[in-house]
Amino acid sequence: MAVVGIDFRPTTLLSNLVVSNTFIAGNIGSGALIFPSGSSPIVRAVFTRVELHNNANGISVLTSATNGGGTIHVSAIDSVASNNTSNGFIVSSVIPQANGHLLLLRSAAVNNSTGVTSTGNGATLRLAQSGLTGNATAYSQSNGATLATYADNYLDGNGSGAGVLTTIFKQ
Repeated sequence: MAVVGIDFRPTTLLSNLVVSNTFIAGNIGSGALIFPSGSSPIVRAVFTRVELHNNANGISVLTSATNGGGTIHVSAIDSVASNNTSNGFIVSSVIPQANGHLLLLRSAAVNNSTGVTSTGNGATLRLAQSGLTGNATAYSQSNGATLATYADNYLDGNGSGAGVLTTIFKQ
């Protein structure tokens, strides 16, 4: 059993990660961890058709090792996080760390402890055409984070949510 399935820890100013058609399961940590360090990093990661099952967290976007700003943009498209003991998807960022952004597009968080989590005043998680079901807690938004929805998602069969889902408009 591995600690982390994909352990992406860039230290350069500009870094990119692309993962597609991948199955990640059985890790005692995150299925995929995006954890940059350094000053003002710009990190982009895209997960397409990725399945993350039976890990502690599905996809984790953490900015605690950064300083002086920067931006981390992660997208999960047509992906599933299920049966994770903690979060299906999590983004965590506190200013002055890099801002962390996670977009879920046509993705699902199923049967996790918490479906999606956005925590810290530099964190933003956006839901678009995605589903949350069977999670003990549907979503968690805390410590000044943004948890946004395009109002076209499917949330049912979960325990309660913690925090506020903010509606944003499509363009």
